[in-house]
Amino acid sequence: MSKNREIWVVAEQRQGELKRITLELLGRALSLAEEKGSQVGVLLMGKSNDNLCRELAQKGADRIYSIEGDVLELYNPELYSRVVAGLAKEFEPGAILLGATVQGSAVSSSVAATLRTGLTAHCCDLSFSEEGRLRQVVPSLEGYYVFVSHSYPEMASVSPGVFPLLPLEEAGKGEVVNRELSSIEGCLEIKTSVLSFEKSVKDAVSLEDAEIIVAGGAGVGSAGWSMVEDLAEALGGVVGATRPAVDEGWIGHERLIGQSGKNVSPKLFVAVGVSGDPLHLSGVREPELFFAINKNEKAAIFQFADYGVVGDYRKVLPLLIEAAVNSR
Repeated sequence: MSKNREIWVVAEQRQGELKRITLELLGRALSLAEEKGSQVGVLLMGKSNDNLCRELAQKGADRIYSIEGDVLELYNPELYSRVVAGLAKEFEPGAILLGATVQGSAVSSSVAATLRTGLTAHCCDLSFSEEGRLRQVVPSLEGYYVFVSHSYPEMASVSPGVFPLLPLEEAGKGEVVNRELSSIEGCLEIKTSVLSFEKSVKDAVSLEDAEIIVAGGAGVGSAGWSMVEDLAEALGGVVGATRPAVDEGWIGHERLIGQSGKNVSPKLFVAVGVSGDPLHLSGVREPELFFAINKNEKAAIFQFADYGVVGDYRKVLPLLIEAAVNSR
């Protein structure tokens, strides 16, 4: 493989605005490319890409592969996957990075299968090995697994929030490479179509942007979530959750923090009835203050907390809510 093969970022956009994960990946790709002496390409799909092409060029992309069309305005997993795979066959990038999002997870697995290459999903770090291979770190129950690719293109999906949003203001070459859908293999033969797109109702502040998060775990059970919500409201924060709480249906998947959910970096993180599973904690990025409540004094969560209370959350939370309300 040529040492100068590009590192690609598959962009995500909604209604003409780049998703945050795209800029997070671009920042990391630029630092990796500088280390390896290669360039960064961004693959952009949409109805009208001119403004986004200029923005990506300004933020450091060396090359933007732009594919436009009315059918690309809304995310279609089958069509998007064929575009990425088709262009990868044509230009042969050295690595392809995607977000571990709903879109990125579907596209990355399909593209990897089509290209017959490996894929490491939900990475929390990327670097190069001494041999120049992409080193991919994934959190696990035991800690972390490190994978090194042995096929090309090297592919990885990265959880949102893992990499900081860097001030990308150093203009790159910004060469725009336009491709028509009709020129990409299989793109005129798709069997699915997207009829409409409806936005879900979200909190005014998202989990990723929240400065205060109160996260509930299995220890909260099915009946204690109103109390968790009351504490979050009293503190001016939002509610998060662990995988067991989501799997039990006590709270929606959009509240999930961890490897298969959101990555957060709040100033204050309050863990209520959370055991300390590494898959959950891998999504909590160095809060300024970590406060834990658990009735099990041996719970692993206390190893990570700055402050901890051993006790029944049903007795502790009302005191915290009262104190928060009185301090306003």
